[in-house]
Amino acid sequence: MRCGFGMNIAIYMCGLSMAEPKKHQGGSGMGKTQRKREYRDRFLTIQDLAEMFHCSKNTIYDWVGRNLFPQGLRLANSRTRRWLESEVWEWVKNQQAEQERKRSSE
Repeated sequence: MRCGFGMNIAIYMCGLSMAEPKKHQGGSGMGKTQRKREYRDRFLTIQDLAEMFHCSKNTIYDWVGRNLFPQGLRLANSRTRRWLESEVWEWVKNQQAEQERKRSSE
């Protein structure tokens, strides 16, 4: 079973919130300062991944089984897996870079 985009992943960054400047209004004469919001890595479910990549859960599991996608983490000796959001986006970046290398070598 293949994703609608095959391995040419169309990235759409719904829900990805990297650190961004945040204005703080201090009331004690401090004036406005900027602070960075801390980035917290989220655990993604198989359903989250299927929605992100517009494909079935079976496709994701197939990629995992063929070592084409990050393995994820098994939680507490169960069948439950979760993927770190940062690892998934790193994989996407690597896929894009590999496709660019292939295009430039043709």
